[in-house]
Amino acid sequence: MREALAALRRGGVMGTGIWVVVSLTVLTVVVIGLLIWRGYGPGIIGVFAAIWNSDIGRHILLALVVILSFEAIKSYTEYNAEQKSSEWLTSYNGYSNY
Repeated sequence: MREALAALRRGGVMGTGIWVVVSLTVLTVVVIGLLIWRGYGPGIIGVFAAIWNSDIGRHILLALVVILSFEAIKSYTEYNAEQKSSEWLTSYNGYSNY
């Protein structure tokens, strides 16, 4: 756990792109939550219904879901590759064939 936190502080685990995507997603969810809480829920649902009923809107939503999925998979694989390579490199420290 300590190594993962140290890697997060170094910025080696998640690149700038994923931080931007995560930040924008969180910001969007917070804004939508605040709008619903303030009583604008039916208007927001109407906007999403209009987007969903549009052919172009469906394709845009699908593209966003695919992009977010690929970013999550990329982040996960980079993290695992970093961990595995770190374990492999440190496992041979101090050992020599000579």
